Amino acid sequence: FLKLFENRVSKFFLTAVLATAFLSSFLLFQVQPLLGKLILPWFGGIPAVWITAMLFFQIMLVAGYAYAHFATKYLPAPWQALIHFLLLGAAVFFLPIVPDAFWKLAGGTEPSWHILKLLFYTVALPYLALSSSIPILSVWLSRQGFSSPLRLYALSNLAAFLALLSFPLVFEPIFSGNNQAAVWSGIFVVYTVFFLVAGVFHLAKKNQKQETSRELSGGVIEEHIGIAEVVKWLFLSAAGSLLLLAVTNSLTQDIASFPLLWIIPLSLYLLSFVLTFDDPRWYHRKVYGLFFALAVVFWLFMSYAGANVALLFQIAIYAVLLFSGCMLCHGELAQAKPGTEKISFFYLMLAVGGAVGGLIAALIAPRYFPSILELHVSVVLVAIVAFAVNFANLPESVAGAMTLSKEKMVFTVAFSLLLVAIILNGLSPKPGTIYQKRNFFGVIRVVGGGKEQGQFRHYTLLNGRINHGMQFAGESERRLPTTYYGENSGVGTLLKNLDGEKLRIGVVGLGAGTLAAYAGAGDFIKFYELNPEVGSVAENYFSFLRDSLANKEIAIGDARVSMEREEQQDFDLLAIDAFSGDAIPVHLLTQEAMEVYLKHVDQNGVIAFHITNIHLDLRPVVFALAEQFGLKAFLVGADSVIDKNIFRNDWILMGRRGLIDREFLDPWKQGTTAESFPKKILWTDQNSNLLRILKF
Repeated sequence: FLKLFENRVSKFFLTAVLATAFLSSFLLFQVQPLLGKLILPWFGGIPAVWITAMLFFQIMLVAGYAYAHFATKYLPAPWQALIHFLLLGAAVFFLPIVPDAFWKLAGGTEPSWHILKLLFYTVALPYLALSSSIPILSVWLSRQGFSSPLRLYALSNLAAFLALLSFPLVFEPIFSGNNQAAVWSGIFVVYTVFFLVAGVFHLAKKNQKQETSRELSGGVIEEHIGIAEVVKWLFLSAAGSLLLLAVTNSLTQDIASFPLLWIIPLSLYLLSFVLTFDDPRWYHRKVYGLFFALAVVFWLFMSYAGANVALLFQIAIYAVLLFSGCMLCHGELAQAKPGTEKISFFYLMLAVGGAVGGLIAALIAPRYFPSILELHVSVVLVAIVAFAVNFANLPESVAGAMTLSKEKMVFTVAFSLLLVAIILNGLSPKPGTIYQKRNFFGVIRVVGGGKEQGQFRHYTLLNGRINHGMQFAGESERRLPTTYYGENSGVGTLLKNLDGEKLRIGVVGLGAGTLAAYAGAGDFIKFYELNPEVGSVAENYFSFLRDSLANKEIAIGDARVSMEREEQQDFDLLAIDAFSGDAIPVHLLTQEAMEVYLKHVDQNGVIAFHITNIHLDLRPVVFALAEQFGLKAFLVGADSVIDKNIFRNDWILMGRRGLIDREFLDPWKQGTTAESFPKKILWTDQNSNLLRILKF
């Protein structure tokens, strides 16, 4: 009877452990894009918000693994279960995990620490409980005599992989952001019940091993795991984590910061863990080394080609680069894993290494790297891993090098050339660069071009690879509006024909300050700019602001947050032209954002949306806003004028009455309008999906 009881307990225990492990990992990786999306509008909608959020989750993963390691090392099973039960009870009080609007960023505030504090107060205890589950359950499995508890790590990564895939494909289309938080909180309660069941059955079943034996806990770890082995774990884990975040940052910088482009890299990162920890047959050093080398070559080509590379090609190259690099790092980690008695310490070191990579990407790189050099650094680190694992037995002496096989010599030369190309690509100064600085919001460069008699003919402001304004240097030309703001553009046509009327103009996105060229004496123009560095550059390296006789004001901070907090502005024109790279901040194109804009625009005024974009067709979204608020809206497209440095551009103008009805706009009212455009997609803060407007 006792044996039958024990067998049933074993089955219930194993079932509860597997269910708990699956749910804990599913929740861990559902909450990341969920909270990232909820807080994104409060911090300018830029890629660095997600990178900083990832750092928080990596730090909490370290905390969870550290707690699990020391609890299973020093405490008997009853105390382990009791303390975790109390932690789960405390975590429930944090539900539902909806961030408080109190945390919206004020202008000029450093966002990184603000985001970390927000996430800590919102989800710290639930995340700590979830992140410690797998190591605790693995130790419990080991002590109950079940084989291969490390396979639980592969199961957890599979659950995480499914969580990430289901977020954009299932949860995001069906549920609003707050409803997703409610669903997540409900699943967390279910997870808590399963963990309680697993704990009770663990205590009810007689352990196969002594629960608090020193052999199982710390003594063996310090004796048999050397410093070199720990450093190896940390290096491999940090290299993979840094590659993940650097690829994500690069991918979102010039497209858009939204969950799908966060999830694709993170899913590939986790898939590499699933495969390498599931079975060694998935990992082949030479195969992934070759794929990684090819991906690096195409990535270097892409970086020289600029922003006009096809979207699918960019995603494919980044995907192969990330996946092959992570397979190399995580494949070596899987082969270097210790015995089951040291599993919690192994987990802890993997988490620490991941957090080190996150720390470099989120806090160190934006402050100390002049550009997104963390991608080059991570590629170099993984290239060293690929070289070392495939040719670790290379002789060290010059004489020994002569005996290398032909294959090894070719590989060594190719590796050396590739390494030099990566370093030169990252460190070589871009031609004509006069000024360059990086901060949390991106990389700003001022570039001179078109030299005449030793002097630059014009100066260009670049954010990443995207042009944010250009000004001629000559006295006779420097007041001419250029790029997307020429007199033939939508906003230019409007302002040129209103010349002489006293206008109040609002502009979301400063750039080089080009639109100030249209504002004359008696006008008022207010620029909203997220990045404080752009304000400094526009005033010191360009003269549009200085030359304008209008009254001028620059509001630093997210435009929407700033406008929510200020008095009614009564703008005659509000131009929405905010970019990060070529990425549109989604929160500036939602129904709630439009309500804010209309509060500040005069009844007879116009809102102008700049929708020129390489990768996104924004017409369905903007026309849907016009229809939702009963506004007249039409598209004004303009061709490039090469000798005047005016680019092909598209603007959508909309308004109730007054300026929108002026006769000089009649030629475009017969073209593409809100009424005639067949496809409309209304975005809200809770529901926005870029998949439907991507240009493939």
